[in-house]
Amino acid sequence: MISIKIIIILIHLCILNSFFLLRSLQDYEDQSEIDKNLYEHQGIVLSSHHHKVGATTTTTITSSSSSSSVSSSVSSKSTLAPKRKQRIVIIGGPHKTGSTSMHENLVHWIHTHDAFSNWKWPVPKDHPNDNLAWGFGHLAWTFVPKKCETQTNHVSIFPGDWNALSCEMIQEIYQEEIDTQWRAGYDLVIGTEEFDFISQNRATLMIDVDQVINTIIPWKHDPHAMEGEVYWVVKYRSPRASHLLSGWHQCCADSMTFLEFLNKYPKLTFAAYFVDSLFYVERLLQNKDIHVVLMGVSDLRVPDTEHNRVDASAIVACNVLEVPCDEHDIFTMGKEEKPIVSNVKTGFGNMGKYFSDDMIPDIEHVFQRRDCAYAHLLSNDNLQLLYAHDLVKTFSDCLARGDTGITRETMIISLLHIAYGQGLPEGI
Repeated sequence: MISIKIIIILIHLCILNSFFLLRSLQDYEDQSEIDKNLYEHQGIVLSSHHHKVGATTTTTITSSSSSSSVSSSVSSKSTLAPKRKQRIVIIGGPHKTGSTSMHENLVHWIHTHDAFSNWKWPVPKDHPNDNLAWGFGHLAWTFVPKKCETQTNHVSIFPGDWNALSCEMIQEIYQEEIDTQWRAGYDLVIGTEEFDFISQNRATLMIDVDQVINTIIPWKHDPHAMEGEVYWVVKYRSPRASHLLSGWHQCCADSMTFLEFLNKYPKLTFAAYFVDSLFYVERLLQNKDIHVVLMGVSDLRVPDTEHNRVDASAIVACNVLEVPCDEHDIFTMGKEEKPIVSNVKTGFGNMGKYFSDDMIPDIEHVFQRRDCAYAHLLSNDNLQLLYAHDLVKTFSDCLARGDTGITRETMIISLLHIAYGQGLPEGI
């Protein structure tokens, strides 16, 4: 039987109705005790059922040893009041999750579509790169210690007239533009996948979340600025193995086999940080000013309908920026406009003659075990799930088998085992 404590918490879950929010069983501080209770009761499963009510997801926690079940509705539509605080939305990757196409679509819509009239993409006017969709990558680099050290030594990492500027000076340029648009009353979108350096392990490459927030969020450095809300979108790509393999395709497929890619330590570190999306999320949630929207990008269909795959850019526009949309995440204000760029992340691509297909299930298993280590994030009030069907399924499997996950170090060692043709390590 489920303990009285857990039943009370599940009933409490039933009445919660927050913006995209999926709750776990208790606060993070009590997670270890809850995990113990959950895993003592075999058969507790987290599953996701969908019904067509404004693309609402009903999440049900059930026990196979009991007939009881508790449901809580989690809508992909906004539940905020019409008059809300100003908002800054940061779309932060990680790499290989369709970020470039999403940024290009949002920039286009912000400049051309009536539904986005109160949104700005605040790239400084004198930014030396003509492609606005790439305009915030240089901002993210100013928070990477190693890149700023390179800049200080006059080996520029920035284009054009910014060659001679320090990282602090470039931050001030962005800060001025962001502050100006904020004072004018606009909501702001800032997008770059380079922010996934937040999940780096090495101190010389790691971006400090608090430094980013204190620098670019107006009310954190200007006592006269109107306080607003910060939403940070992180994308979750599945199958998990396809995310890693896509990184290899982009950086190294022409110069090294996948085995060489995994065996090369610097590249493996690169691969580990951009696929480890939930580690990224955990670091963001340590800052209480950030609302994290964890968005699946692999199964973007309207639940329980035959409607075609929904574009990821439109999902963000409808559910995070809150432009007027119908239940299929299609704009309802002004002209209906299709994305100018599509980026569908599916499949594994051509793995080459040196890659064994037998490795894919093992790689997938390693990443899913890694994700199990983050089931406790569901209890965080500042985490909201959007189209995260695959992640819900992963957590369901974790709970069913009592899996508390593996560390990043174990993940890397396991991937190396696979690269050496030794399969999964014992116990993984």
